[in-house]
Amino acid sequence: MSTSNHIVIIGTGIAGLSAAQGVREVDPEVRITLIGEDCYPPYDRTHLSKQMLKPEARLEASSLMESEWFDQNDIQLILNTRIEYIDTAAQSISTSVGETIQYDALVLALGTRARQLPASLGQIESTRIHTLRSAEDALRLQGALDDSKRLVIVGAGLIGLEVAAAARARGITVDVIEAGSRILQRSCDPYTADRIASLHAENGVKLHLGQSIESVSESAQGSVTLHMSDGTALEADLMVVGIGVIPNTDLAESAGIAVDNGVVVDGFGRTNVLNVYAAGDGASLPIQGQNCLTRLETWRHAQDHGRCVGMNAAGQQTEYKAHASFWSDQYENRIQGVGLIYDEIASTLVRLYESGAHVSFLLDQDRVLKAVLGIDAAKDVNAMGKLVGQVLSVSDHELKDEHQPLVPIVKKLLKKVS
Repeated sequence: MSTSNHIVIIGTGIAGLSAAQGVREVDPEVRITLIGEDCYPPYDRTHLSKQMLKPEARLEASSLMESEWFDQNDIQLILNTRIEYIDTAAQSISTSVGETIQYDALVLALGTRARQLPASLGQIESTRIHTLRSAEDALRLQGALDDSKRLVIVGAGLIGLEVAAAARARGITVDVIEAGSRILQRSCDPYTADRIASLHAENGVKLHLGQSIESVSESAQGSVTLHMSDGTALEADLMVVGIGVIPNTDLAESAGIAVDNGVVVDGFGRTNVLNVYAAGDGASLPIQGQNCLTRLETWRHAQDHGRCVGMNAAGQQTEYKAHASFWSDQYENRIQGVGLIYDEIASTLVRLYESGAHVSFLLDQDRVLKAVLGIDAAKDVNAMGKLVGQVLSVSDHELKDEHQPLVPIVKKLLKKVS
């Protein structure tokens, strides 16, 4: 049972919502306030670059909870309200509507914001230039795609490529500019990334790899022109910038809460300030096997971390075990990954199925499974994901042989480590 009378959670994304769920699991009586700037009730951000860009899509279908749930669980939901200041000494927050709210425990689920193109590139205030982070962003982009014939996307990460697939489904011509030598450098192994690049090429997307933008301008007719480092100029009706995110730390920093590429927390979600916690992709936390603080930008992490931190804010003491995973739907294919890709990857083994599905196993020099990725191989990726962080005491042949089912192999290995 919690010793807190009032737990306030700032941020209404999946981390904030999950924190509220975690609090209520531990304490059925404690007062909970969930407050955020968004004008919409908590929704699934993973839908924004997937389902929400379809012409017929509606935001209501992306809702994470029915409105009745908040009443049933006695959670006060305050929307469209910005937090101006946190007074950690008085344990209170000041809102944009002039209200002061006292807390006994505070959870910061501040999230991230889309990284913008640098102003040095020129004309970047155009309404034809979009980022995709919020429901408002998705609704604006959905409408803009209705009237577009040519789209340029800056950044070949998951968001950019999902937008590319959605645009091609509408028959829009798509160019993707990527500064790196390949797509999905942070998310996928080279084999998986190359296959995804081929999927886009087969569907008519033109990838420009190893290219940076020299300048951006808008013509009198309203089109946007990008001048690239190789001298090429691309003209389009619309541009989407998907070059990563920046953690929202200003509020925490102004309150004296430690920040280092996110709000710094320990394994329990505690900040350096008493009774203040942080969760989700705006939190920088210790990860087992890593010698530095890390921010994880996946839906699954935000959900799991939020719930764990909420439970701890309510009086439980559970150390968070990071579970990094992602999924992405592009065209008719499901792309999945579990684990983190770092420099210590020593070898990659690939199991390729006749159907065209595949699974990649990323191992370090000690045969510890660091990550598993796949295309159209959900059962295998989900099964092998349970072994991430474990030494794989099976042969390369067993891993690569499509005729040897992976689930029994996983069960055998799990028995050895249990």
